[in-house]
Amino acid sequence: MRKSSCFAIELGDDFAERVADHMVAAVRDSDGLERVLRAELLAVYPALAAAGRSIVVGGVSGDHLFRDHIMGSGNVPHLVSPMMMGFIQGRGAGLDMPVLQEMYGQRFEELGSHVDGTLAKLAARHGDLQRPGSYLRYLVYENAPKHFGGEAALASNYLRFRTPYWDPRMVGLAFSTEGGTLGLSERLARKDKFVEATVQARVIRRGSAYGGGTVHGVSVSTWARGNRTLYRIENTLARGKRFVASGFRRPHMPGLLAWPRWLAGPAAPLCAELLGPQARLRAYLDGAFLDRFDPGTDLRLAGRLLSAELVLRLVEQGWPKDYRVEAAT
Repeated sequence: MRKSSCFAIELGDDFAERVADHMVAAVRDSDGLERVLRAELLAVYPALAAAGRSIVVGGVSGDHLFRDHIMGSGNVPHLVSPMMMGFIQGRGAGLDMPVLQEMYGQRFEELGSHVDGTLAKLAARHGDLQRPGSYLRYLVYENAPKHFGGEAALASNYLRFRTPYWDPRMVGLAFSTEGGTLGLSERLARKDKFVEATVQARVIRRGSAYGGGTVHGVSVSTWARGNRTLYRIENTLARGKRFVASGFRRPHMPGLLAWPRWLAGPAAPLCAELLGPQARLRAYLDGAFLDRFDPGTDLRLAGRLLSAELVLRLVEQGWPKDYRVEAAT
């Protein structure tokens, strides 16, 4: 039996004290492909290397390759934004969101023109994005490389980075097999999570490095057998065990990282500087919106605003390798 060792990497007070510097470095050292709220990678990768690991496996969002995208949401939100996924599923360009009007103010029409132009370019390159094949081409050739490129850039400073889902053979399966994204999107009458997970489990089981474990409490081996009865039995047992362990309450899934607390604490000076009176974003967004925006209340938007501001400043400075924001020190 193959043995593996696991260990936890704790992001404690030492990390929190330096979180602002890590936020800047995450954007700077990834060529702007990574966001500030992935700053934990600057602590995780050195720790992995120090523990004797030479390879890190990423790309779990690659399960897009084995999910439909029309019947429900085949989307993993961190890879394709909810706004873009809404457009792909025929719900418009998402410009009716009140926060966008508030954020852009008098420049809102410019935003609309930019979004329309970008969508037109993507359609010219890949076809109608609401069609399964075009969506998959957009995912594989536009979105995934950019999404994982930043993580790979950071990881390469310490170890080798692998995203097995984006191996050309895996991408080929997404386009060609009945159990891939294209096949599922074209043949399923409704979303079937069991079918999706079964295909993913078979892929995982075939890999010698990732052959065990569980998916939502059900063992990979059970998923891979494709037997709904066995799946329901094991799923019921797993759910029951968690229900009892939580004192007959629905288990609460805690947040993995303390970003609201960090942004309001050790990173507060950095946030205040990046979104303050000298923010380069004020040339594009409504200044009053930035004045009242609290990063800790909307992490998704905070990550984008802070990252975009850093990119603007880095471009302005010629992207120096040692760039730091004065407020972060």
